[in-house]
Amino acid sequence: MAALLRVLPRALLLFPVILCEHVPPPVNLSVQALNTNYMLHWDWVGTDNQTVTFTVHSIGKFRLRRNHSISKHWRTACEGTSDMFCDLNPLNLHYRGVYTLRARATVNGHQSEWAHVDFAPANAAVGPPTRVLVSQAGNDLEVSISEPQTSTNTSMGDNISSLYYRFLYWERHTNHTAHVDSPNAVVVLQDLKSWTWYCVSVQSRTIEPNRNSTFTDPVCISTQGGFQWGKFSWIFVIALLLVLIIVLTILLGCFYSKKRFKTHVARPAFLEQDWHFPPVLLRSEGQSEQYDRLTIVAPSSQERDHSRARPEWQSSSDSQDSGIHFASDKSASGQSAQRNEERLGAQDARRTPKDVQLFPDEGFGEHTDSARNREL
Repeated sequence: MAALLRVLPRALLLFPVILCEHVPPPVNLSVQALNTNYMLHWDWVGTDNQTVTFTVHSIGKFRLRRNHSISKHWRTACEGTSDMFCDLNPLNLHYRGVYTLRARATVNGHQSEWAHVDFAPANAAVGPPTRVLVSQAGNDLEVSISEPQTSTNTSMGDNISSLYYRFLYWERHTNHTAHVDSPNAVVVLQDLKSWTWYCVSVQSRTIEPNRNSTFTDPVCISTQGGFQWGKFSWIFVIALLLVLIIVLTILLGCFYSKKRFKTHVARPAFLEQDWHFPPVLLRSEGQSEQYDRLTIVAPSSQERDHSRARPEWQSSSDSQDSGIHFASDKSASGQSAQRNEERLGAQDARRTPKDVQLFPDEGFGEHTDSARNREL
């Protein structure tokens, strides 16, 4: 009994250790780091029906070497998480520092042992440029990039002094590549062919330590240059041929459609007649109008009085003065008119233009003949 009492306190002291051995610790601790983004990952081999949580701590390597018992310098990154990863960015780790990370599992209030791993942020992989812009500059191409960014949106060049970039370019649809290395964010690719498509991809690289990022997605663009008469002459000839083909097709279509749908319509009969119109004399623009001279002589007062005093109808005895003979019977009147016309024709033949005198028109019919007899 006394021996049992001596062994029991020791057993009670070892009981927490025995319980801890039943909770396996995390295994395969590793840090995935890109630029200044750090993520701790691990595995756990416990059973699936157990509810497990994890705790992650971090401490500077130099503090751990000086005093292992100083637990207050451990900083908590994650506590009570059910995920098997932990984001270390809230710790704001110094890029040139070296740190020790530890993780343990907790099941139903029972904790496992600590698993440790050392980590140096400066050994993190460097990422590619965040953006690549390519613009034309004649026969050359100007490439500008946005440098890799930290978790606080600053340039990785502030942390890595040996950071530079490899600009890889090639002709599209070919396998021949060329590259230009430069620490600058803007470069000009020279000695390129005119009017040729090129593709550009950029990679981030460091010298100490020697690290390379992945290449960015290719950006393709065509160069410019002088006017290529040969290429554009072919384009002009092809375009001209196409226009001719289209025009000929339209003309042939119109011709065959007109021939196919043509109908004969008979013209009206009155259009077939031979219409004769009297000629119309038109005066030309430059031709001036010409007129014959006409002299009007007014009769004297005696002649007017004499004309009013004479009767309208005269007997056959006065026919010698007036030139018109009236008889009671129709036969005597016809013979007198015939003799009168013969006299007038003989006198008109002997008369000259100077003898012509104009008298006012006093009416129609017999009045006109009376005026003509007066003249004779």
